Amino acid sequence: MIATVRLLLRLLDGAAAGKLRLALALMAANSILGALALCMLLPLLRAWLAPQPGQAQGAWLLLFLLLAAASAALRHVTRLQGYAAGAHCAHVLHRRLADKIVRLPLAWCTPRRAGDMRQLASGGVMVVMGAPAHLLQPLFDAVLAPLVVGLLWLAVDWRLGAVLLLAMPPLLFVYRWAQACGSRAETALAASSAEANGRVLEYIAAQPVLRATGRSELGSAMLEQSLMEQRQAERRSQHLLFPAALGFTVAAQLAYALLLAIGLHQVLAGALDVPALLATLIVATVLAEAMAAVVHTGAALQQVAHTLRQFDGVLAERELPVLASPCRVPEQDAPAVEARLVCVRRNGRPIVDAVSLEIAPRSLTVLAGASGSGKTTLLQLLCRQMDPDSGVLLASGVDMRTNDDAALTQLATPMFQHTWLLPASLRDNLSLGRQIVAQDLLAALSAAGLASLAQSLPQGLDTVVGEGGWTLSGGERQRLAFARALLKPAPLMLFDEPLSALDAISERRAIATLTGLARNHAVVVATHRLAIAAQADQILVMQSGRIVERGTYAQLLRLGGVYSGMQRQAGQARGWHLGV
Repeated sequence: MIATVRLLLRLLDGAAAGKLRLALALMAANSILGALALCMLLPLLRAWLAPQPGQAQGAWLLLFLLLAAASAALRHVTRLQGYAAGAHCAHVLHRRLADKIVRLPLAWCTPRRAGDMRQLASGGVMVVMGAPAHLLQPLFDAVLAPLVVGLLWLAVDWRLGAVLLLAMPPLLFVYRWAQACGSRAETALAASSAEANGRVLEYIAAQPVLRATGRSELGSAMLEQSLMEQRQAERRSQHLLFPAALGFTVAAQLAYALLLAIGLHQVLAGALDVPALLATLIVATVLAEAMAAVVHTGAALQQVAHTLRQFDGVLAERELPVLASPCRVPEQDAPAVEARLVCVRRNGRPIVDAVSLEIAPRSLTVLAGASGSGKTTLLQLLCRQMDPDSGVLLASGVDMRTNDDAALTQLATPMFQHTWLLPASLRDNLSLGRQIVAQDLLAALSAAGLASLAQSLPQGLDTVVGEGGWTLSGGERQRLAFARALLKPAPLMLFDEPLSALDAISERRAIATLTGLARNHAVVVATHRLAIAAQADQILVMQSGRIVERGTYAQLLRLGGVYSGMQRQAGQARGWHLGV
């Protein structure tokens, strides 16, 4: 427990940590006060069961009631403080997690981690929130109350006090055993739950493809398999926890039986009075119930500890570093972006392999190549959504690693093929919090081939597009992302497959827009659609992570290499038709 509380305090900021420390202090005071009230049973029973009752009966009863009332009032205050501390914990963890994720490299955000983060931000935060609100007080009651009662009971009968105190180490040992079993069970259960969450997200996102190809049963089988593994992990978790819970119960009952036997022996020997034995048995019963409850809260606390370790692992992930600036100013005649022998590897396989390139200001560069050739990864490098494993990237002659997030935002505007829309209005998805007049929004929509979209929607620009833009078609979502990029002009404009979901008319309009942008910006377009290539200042042909050809449209056609073959294949595809 101590390690878990320390980790939680380390993850919180000053205000939230202060509220948690106050809640912990109140919990400790509440347990001690409750133990003192419980000890008042001994003088109360002796006074009421005395052969000649006297005025002491009322005094001891009043003292017992005052301590019990004070304990109840303090427990209520402690519970409220625990709720407040839990709410602050949830707020701080949500904020820290969100702040951390936006600073991590894009390559870190894999589909598997998307499921993990969804689970951590929803269920994980709720688990941690429950610790100060519900779980820590029973643990204080199970540790501090027996210790206080045992020390005070030494004055009543040293044998009974010794049994109360000596019963704690074996019970704590069994509790630690239960914690270890719970840790193994929680680790396995968390892994299976994260896998199931990822499969659910994957199954939902892949519905269009699965239905179009008639393979819905494949995705359903994979989802059912992950859910079955999650259920099996839950059963294994229960099987691991049951022996520890049973062992704790048996140990507590043995201690109670030993206490009863010693107490009866002392009464029969005349060394202990009956009221003391009754008080001892009542106190032991209350303490046994408190300690038995720890087994159930212990499993939940183990889940809290596992969740906190997950939070700590995410917050410890390496961010993109910002190097100290060498006090160099951007060079006037330097390329807008330059890459020197840039390499990116994943699982030991090169994704981008020794790529060098220069992109001039006010130019149009086309990245051509088959799927998986490294085009998208290269775009991610150019806007520093990840750093290369080796090599260097320069912006206007200055190392891009000297730019912080704000500088990178001003330097580049990327539009990637898979763009998520916010569950907000069309206007909000276009402006992203910036103040942009309606005329500019409509102009961007027109340039993206969506001029009629705002007019057809029931509330125009204020129509909510739903989570992920589900009310729009796939082509409309992509064109909306294209329009959003046009509304944030930057020295470097990066577009990943901006033409893939456009019809012929919209494609010509988009090509005209991109070539117009290149008059004032460095524009890089990664595309399979080669219609824009004729207007490009340079074409970079990628294959297996390398740039295998570079030049203008005319130069590459004369070369008769990879790009020329791509153009021939595109021409054959355009000329294909069904036979009649």
